[in-house]
Amino acid sequence: MMRQLRRLREVGLTRTGFGVVIAGSLLATVLVIATALGRTAAQTQALALLRHPRVERVVLPRRPAASAPVASSDAAPSSDAAASTSTASPSSTTTTTAATTEDTVTSTSTTTTPASTPVPSKVKHVFVIALTTPSYRAAFGTDSTMHYLDHALRPKGDLLSAYETLGETALPDYLAMISGQAPNRDTERDCTTYAEFPASAAPNKAGEVPGRGCVYPSTILTIGDQLDAAATGWKGYFEDMGSALPTDQQSCQHPNSNAVDTTTAPVTATTPGGDTTTTVTATTPGGDTTTTVTTTTPGGDAATTPGGDTTTVTTTTPAGGDTTATVTTTTPAGGDTTTTPADTPAPVTEDDYATSQNPFVYFHSLLDLGDCQSDDLPLTKLTSGLRSAPRTPNLVYIAPGLCDDGSDTPCPGVTPSGSAGADAFLKRWARVVLSSPAYRKNGVLIIVFAPSRTKLPAHASRDRPIRTGALVISRYAKAGSTSSAQYTPYSVLRSIEDLFALTPLAHAKSATSFATSALPGAWAKAG
Repeated sequence: MMRQLRRLREVGLTRTGFGVVIAGSLLATVLVIATALGRTAAQTQALALLRHPRVERVVLPRRPAASAPVASSDAAPSSDAAASTSTASPSSTTTTTAATTEDTVTSTSTTTTPASTPVPSKVKHVFVIALTTPSYRAAFGTDSTMHYLDHALRPKGDLLSAYETLGETALPDYLAMISGQAPNRDTERDCTTYAEFPASAAPNKAGEVPGRGCVYPSTILTIGDQLDAAATGWKGYFEDMGSALPTDQQSCQHPNSNAVDTTTAPVTATTPGGDTTTTVTATTPGGDTTTTVTTTTPGGDAATTPGGDTTTVTTTTPAGGDTTATVTTTTPAGGDTTTTPADTPAPVTEDDYATSQNPFVYFHSLLDLGDCQSDDLPLTKLTSGLRSAPRTPNLVYIAPGLCDDGSDTPCPGVTPSGSAGADAFLKRWARVVLSSPAYRKNGVLIIVFAPSRTKLPAHASRDRPIRTGALVISRYAKAGSTSSAQYTPYSVLRSIEDLFALTPLAHAKSATSFATSALPGAWAKAG
């Protein structure tokens, strides 16, 4: 022992230091034994990690690939792309890399940014005036008789010079502008019968109800439904609607279910050589038969039968149907007689309201819950409805009667008619809109044209688009500008939905929006 102490002194270790070494050795021995006897699973795993540390190494590429520019989250929806930011954009991924040297453990973290939400524009009120025209030239051409449109309104806004219809009849355009629904065999004929869709009708993946019918089930929504749920709603104003009824019964006028619509005007086409062909079409509720009456006037102005001739047209619905239609015209010898087809509406009189001018009455989503009754109103209520900006709804839809819509429907004692008549209507009611507080504050006026019911080219088919043009007027538009991109009635719906940050309906999802191209000022610092 003494010898050991002498060796410790030689190495410079005192008795106290030696005691500390002995005590430490004994403590370590006790801990090892205790740990071996009572170690938990977590402790065992931790010990193993300490014994065999895991080292992860992430090797970075020597020269990272250049990343594509990232669009600003405040960007407005694209007007010329099929997809718009009115729908949420795809999520974006941001990668953050931390590194020191190649010999240092490198970590990479990934953060996913949530998809952006639709951004509403500065526009709070959209006014739509829906007219008809046989062609772009008749509305915007140098020889157009629509002088107020071309000289007073055209310089104020953006002309959509390539705007075109869905076909040769008006109702499909109007339905598409508020719901995104595509034309079918019944709507292409302006729904001469107010036909319900079958009870089994349901929308497909595109949101469209296939098959025949005019009155859509409650599962089909409109821009009216969207605005009622998200904002301050809508109002429609229609010339001469319910004018012969008491004031409290004038709203939301339409035929009974599956009844013939007696307000629908004949569809007239001009054939080469000056002949005029008038066709009246009606589908009977009980079957699939379409009743068609055609009268041709050789180079004349009225539908007449040469003296002494007798013309009989008969159409019967097959078994299971509800109606047998017979048309007979007899001309006594020596005289000419005007032919009047069965169930053909008489020439328009003072009440020239047509159901087919009013797209809102074709949707049970608006009919069944009272929205149509409260928001689908006679045009005479427009002026009072626009007196206050806070009381003006987000969407105001305005339509004339048959005498003022731009077609040549006979209107005894009414002048002017045709395009000049539509221009007179526009001059009267566009002034009401443009002077309203809501428009002046943050409004947009869209003037659209559906195909006229008269003087269509003989070769035109019901689903053949007709270029008509449209005009967008607003403080947010570039005055006197022209947009040459192609737009359709679906584009009108899509653009309105973009302005209010709403999800596009049905075929509006794939439509081109003119919200930013025609209204660039509506998106600058919008929010």
